[in-house]
Amino acid sequence: MKKKFDRYEYFGDNEEIFTTITAIIIGCMLSSFAINFFFIPNKLLAGGVGGISIIIELLTGLPAGIMLFVINLPIFLFGLKELDKKFLVYAFITTFVLSATMVLFRPMQKLNTFDDILISAIFGGVLNGIGMGVLFRHGACQGGLDIVAAVCKKRYNINIGSALMAMNGIIISLASIKFGVLKGLYTVLSMFVAYQVLDKVQTGFDATKSVLIISKDYEKLSYELMNKLERGATIIDSYGAWSKSDLKIIFMLVKPREIVDVKKITNSIDRNAFITIQDTNEVKGRGFKGGDNF
Repeated sequence: MKKKFDRYEYFGDNEEIFTTITAIIIGCMLSSFAINFFFIPNKLLAGGVGGISIIIELLTGLPAGIMLFVINLPIFLFGLKELDKKFLVYAFITTFVLSATMVLFRPMQKLNTFDDILISAIFGGVLNGIGMGVLFRHGACQGGLDIVAAVCKKRYNINIGSALMAMNGIIISLASIKFGVLKGLYTVLSMFVAYQVLDKVQTGFDATKSVLIISKDYEKLSYELMNKLERGATIIDSYGAWSKSDLKIIFMLVKPREIVDVKKITNSIDRNAFITIQDTNEVKGRGFKGGDNF
């Protein structure tokens, strides 16, 4: 019996379709602007298949947007049986929109009249990073090497980050050979900026710190921390492997600006307290972003 088409399996619900398509359009427009206005006029590259497409345009004059789509087609066939259907569908939509916007924005290459390659590398990286971040935050990707890396992970258990780094390294090396080492170095700078911005867009600019405190005066300390910082705290039972004794751990989530107060309050009550502070990528709940949704 022929399997019935399940729209949710390929696209998700109506809200997911709307938000993802909107994110794809915005993200692709930002990346296309960066590629056409900042990268191509200065012979800088983007990562992945976009970088290969730029090399082809610089060498042959064939539009990078069209080449991006052509190169991606066999890659989609490569991942067709291996990867999640929804992932591939949105990756294909993203590739199509990115190709179209790159062709649409191609005339902007002539508008870049300044010769400061450093400015182009930085601002191009920022815009490209925002564009990629918007896509990744909504579960989309630009296809291309992301698909190759995902297949390598599934088939051969190769780390996706390592696979992408290796493939981008090859692209940068080719650019350095053809256009000069300086162009390659500026491309590395641009990619570094892009991935830093991408990370911030994905995890948010409103950073949060998680704090773990081991103290014998945990009751008094937790009371003072909650009272003065107006933050909740959790007491966790634990056991010291070295001391062979029961311990209590105070767990809190605070803003970076509150870390100094946490240290001062802790030091005033228990100078021997053990404190660890870690970055937390995302928090949702009362007192933090998205708290009204819970």
